[in-house]
Parts: sequence; C-alpha cells; structure tokens
Amino acid sequence: MGVGRQSWRYIQDGKRLWLKTGSKVRRMWLFGDSLMRGVGKEIHSLSKGGYKVMDKSRPGANIRGIREAVMNSLHQMEPEDLVVIEGGGNGLEDIEGWETVRVMEEIVRVVECKIHRRPLVMCVPKRRDKEGQVFGQKRRWVNGKLVGRLEDWKCDGMQLWERMDWRQVWTQDGVHMSNIGKVWLAWNLVD
Repeated sequence: MGVGRQSWRYIQDGKRLWLKTGSKVRRMWLFGDSLMRGVGKEIHSLSKGGYKVMDKSRPGANIRGIREAVMNSLHQMEPEDLVVIEGGGNGLEDIEGWETVRVMEEIVRVVECKIHRRPLVMCVPKRRDKEGQVFGQKRRWVNGKLVGRLEDWKCDGMQLWERMDWRQVWTQDGVHMSNIGKVWLAWNLVD
C-alpha cells in the first residue's frame, strides 16, 4: 500500500496515474482541515470516477469543528460509504491533548454506529519548519495516543509521516500541501 518509487516518478513528471476500482461508484467522505482541500478532486481523478467524493473539510477547523461537520453530515451517510477523518492540528495548543483524543474517539463511535464500518483516521501531520516546541510536543503525544487507541477502536489509521516525503509535499508556507502532495495523499487514500 502506498506510492511506490516508479509511481512517485510519474507524479513528479506530471503524468496521470489511475487506480482500478470496482464498477460500482462508492462515496468517500473527507473530514478535516485545510490539509484536505483539493484532495477530493485528485481522488476522483485517480479512481476514474470510482469514488464520489463528499469533501466536508473546513479551512482552519480544529477537532471540535471537524466533529461538528461529521455530526451535520451523519444523516446522509450510507453503510457502504468510506469515511476519512483528518485533523486535530489546528488549535492543538489551546485544546488539551486528551480532549483531542476524546473527541476523535467520539467521532469514530458515532460514524461506526451509523454506517456499521469504522472510519479511516489520519494522525496529525508534522508541519515543516513551522512547528513550535509546544505544538510539536503535543502533536507527538496526541499521535502516540491515537495510534495506541486505533487498535482498541479496531479502526484503520494512516500515519502520513510514514508514507510521505514531507520535504517535497509542502507549499512554501510549510502548512499546506503542494499539488504533488495532494496527489500522493489521494493515491494512498484510494489505494
């Protein structure tokens, strides 16, 4: 799973890749912050329309804003839908780590109850060169707890720092992803 070396060369050279999906169009719900913006378009492109992407990401959303977006969309979800939750990095200094983990657990439970399938949870990514000491310490603590809890929740997780070369995927602000990063993230989600 993940983008191999040859695929990464194609992405860097601007060539389009496609992943085979079943004949049935499935819905993929994306919940997160500005990091997820534009990923839905890439997922639709890579899967040749195999996924109808419902992008509910909100720029600047903290974990509470993501919970609100999930709760507002819950009535539209169906059992065969795939739900992806990313976030928790915005406002991490203000929101305690335990609160972030607790809210993420609440989101996982509510989604599981509704669609009878557990969502895919992405950990809080590292921000290139823009990460203060307090944020970095809290991010590592929250990610460690989330990874430990994913097994308890019987939930799939995606640790982006294991799958991406962060030096090549950030825009100059060090917080948002470049187009190459969006394609790489979309590839991993569709795969």
